[in-house]
Amino acid sequence: AFHSPNEGSASPAVAIRLSAPAEIRHIEIQNRRSPQFYDRAKDLAVWVSDDGESWQQVWKSEEPAGEYSIDLPAGTRGQYVKVGLDGRGILHLNQIVVYGKR
Repeated sequence: AFHSPNEGSASPAVAIRLSAPAEIRHIEIQNRRSPQFYDRAKDLAVWVSDDGESWQQVWKSEEPAGEYSIDLPAGTRGQYVKVGLDGRGILHLNQIVVYGKR
């Protein structure tokens, strides 16, 4: 579990570095367990990168939810995955699981 500062910040996110570049096929995200806070994930998005500096957005949520099951577009590749808010807010999620193929 992780949490950004409580006062809110611009585009808070967590970045995951994979051991090597890979095809990223699916991501499971578990929001905070308390439904009263689900709304804070209203602008949740996923980006991928080869170098951890140039990011390409590959998914954005349509509405807040307790869990997200994301099938990424075929051929999505990278060594870094960033999950965060596409805008200002407070980010807190319980779990992120990334699936793919080397």
